[in-house]
Amino acid sequence: MGKTVGIDLGTTYSLIAYQDPARGRPNCVQGPYGTPLCPSIVSVDPDGAILVGEPARRRLLTQSSRTIYSVKRLMGRGIADVQDELKLFPFELAPESANVLRVRLAIACSRRRKFPRSSCANFGNGPSSFLEKRWIAR
Repeated sequence: MGKTVGIDLGTTYSLIAYQDPARGRPNCVQGPYGTPLCPSIVSVDPDGAILVGEPARRRLLTQSSRTIYSVKRLMGRGIADVQDELKLFPFELAPESANVLRVRLAIACSRRRKFPRSSCANFGNGPSSFLEKRWIAR
């Protein structure tokens, strides 16, 4: 029987679980920080390196202009629909946003744009490498 993995990319936290054939029920994967919940936060270094999860959450306090969080709240909505909410976030929409909202982060001397959906995809880069080492490689 193949292995079944479920990934919940939540607005605030994300989680990875797998079906444990021996127990007959899902089992949550513990992340590198000892908890199955991983903050759904992405942060970008000045050199372009991407941090996800807990390291990005810690950076939110000190470098909020480099960090995206709660971006799923913006997905599937128009610019007019999110104007009030955007006042609460340290990031901004790129001027070319039209039908697809693009989030812009300030990075050193340049600007780097991220689609909300690709920001969520980057979240998967952190836990997935841990998951591969911890469970899939078995």
